[in-house]
Amino acid sequence: MDVQTLYYGNDMLLEVAGLQDQATGAYLNDATVTVTLKTDAGVSVTGETWPLALTYVTDSNGVYRATLKDTLSLTANARYVATVSADGGSGKQARWDLDFVCRVRRE
Repeated sequence: MDVQTLYYGNDMLLEVAGLQDQATGAYLNDATVTVTLKTDAGVSVTGETWPLALTYVTDSNGVYRATLKDTLSLTANARYVATVSADGGSGKQARWDLDFVCRVRRE
């Protein structure tokens, strides 16, 4: 699994692209999508109320976004796990974990 980067002291856009019903292939444009960010040890990151809702992007095909704020209590070089949950109704549930490492931006 790929490890993604969270930049220390930066707002970061978290996006779920192309959320769809696997049985029909139809895009889910009315799902409830949330994220919870935890340390590698399973402790919720402070600086946000979790779970954070991702908002559907109007006129997109299943795209949802949320901003992870620069005020999150992150530690440089530490690892984090973002758990994303999607609820598109009966029989349309999904959950996945994304691995992150926090980096300080440099030139």
